[in-house]
Amino acid sequence: MPDKVDVLILAASCGGGHLQAARALVEGFQLTYPELRCTAVNFFREISPTTDRLLEISYRQAVLRAPLLWKGLYRLTDCSGPQSHLECRLSRLFFRRTCSLLEDYNPRTLVSTHPVVSRILGEMKRRSLVALPFATVLTDQSLHSEWLNPCTDLYLAGSDYVRARLIGRGVPANRIAVTGIPISPKFALPRDRIATRKALGLSPDLPVVLIMVGAQGLLPDAADLCAALAASPLPLQVVFVAGRDEGLRAQVQRVTAGSRQPVFVLGFVTNIEEWMAASDILVSKAGGLTTAEALARELPLVIVHPIPGQEEDNTRFLVHAGAAVRVEKVQEAAHTVQEILTSPTKLAVMRRAAARIARPDSARHAARAIADLLCEQAESSL
Repeated sequence: MPDKVDVLILAASCGGGHLQAARALVEGFQLTYPELRCTAVNFFREISPTTDRLLEISYRQAVLRAPLLWKGLYRLTDCSGPQSHLECRLSRLFFRRTCSLLEDYNPRTLVSTHPVVSRILGEMKRRSLVALPFATVLTDQSLHSEWLNPCTDLYLAGSDYVRARLIGRGVPANRIAVTGIPISPKFALPRDRIATRKALGLSPDLPVVLIMVGAQGLLPDAADLCAALAASPLPLQVVFVAGRDEGLRAQVQRVTAGSRQPVFVLGFVTNIEEWMAASDILVSKAGGLTTAEALARELPLVIVHPIPGQEEDNTRFLVHAGAAVRVEKVQEAAHTVQEILTSPTKLAVMRRAAARIARPDSARHAARAIADLLCEQAESSL
C-alpha cells in the first residue's frame, strides 16, 4: 500500500518530458516545502500497463513513420474542443481504476503533467467522482484543447505566451500561474563552463557541440549528423547522448571512429545539466523539457526537423525569441553549427536571448503555486 500523500503528481511516459516534469516538481517540493509529502507516479503504468506501452509505441511510430498523419490528428483533436464527446467516452474507461489509485494514495491535491491524464481527471471532477483541488502543468510552449477542462483549478504555464493562449481559450487569468516548465532545480546552480569541461574529461579549449536524441530517440539521422560534425574543418568536440538506445550508441561510435574531431558517445546520463553547462550549442529536437533545460543553461539551440504539433510550437517560440535556429536536414544542421561557432557575436546574442526567457527556478515556483492552491482549498473548506 503506497504512503498517503499531500500532493500526487500523475504523469505518463509517452513523450518522455511529462515524467521529467513530474520528477522536477517533486524536487521542487522537497526543497521548498519539505513538510509536504509529494510523490509522482506514471499514471498509465499504474492503472493499465498495456495502455501505457500502447501509447508509447503508437506515439513513436506515428511521429517517425507518419508525421503528416500525426499532424492531421493533432489539429483535428485540437479543433474538436475541450468537451469532445468521443474523448469523454474514452476517459470513462479509466474512471474505476483511477478511483482505486486515488484511494491508495489518498492525496489532498492532484497535479497532472500529461494532457490525457488532465482530460480524465477533469472529466471525473465534472462528474463529482473527484472533489480534490486539481492543477495541470503544461509541458510545452504550446496549447492543445486536450489540456483544457473547465474543472481544472489551476494551470501552470511555461511562459506569458502560453498564458495569453490560455486566456484566449477562455481560461480566467486568476486560474493561471506562469511558473516556467518545471525542470530540476539543479539547473539553477551556477557552473563554470571551463571547470565543468575539465571535470567531465573534455578539452577546456575546444567548443562543445551537444547532440541529444530525446527520450523517444526521435532525432532523424542522428548518426549522420555526428559524422558530419566529426568531419568538420572547424576545431570542436562533439558529445552525443544516445539515452537508452544502445543500438544507436553503437552506430554512432562506429561511424565516428577515427574522426578528425573528438567525439564522446554517451548512453543514459543522470547529469545532463553538467553536460549542458559545458556546451556551447545544443542540437536536438524541440521537446518542452529539453529546451527549457537548455535555456536555463543559456545554451543556444539548433532544432532539427521538429515534430508537427507541440514541437513546432516550441520551435516558433524559441526562434522568435532569438534563442534557436530551425533546420530541416543534417547537413544544414552541421553548417549552421559551424556558422554560429565562427561568429562570437551571434553566439553571444543567442546566449543572451536564451537567458531572457529562461526559468531555472521553475520547479520551486510551480511548487509554490500548487501549495497556494492547496492552502486556498483548505481555507475554503473551513
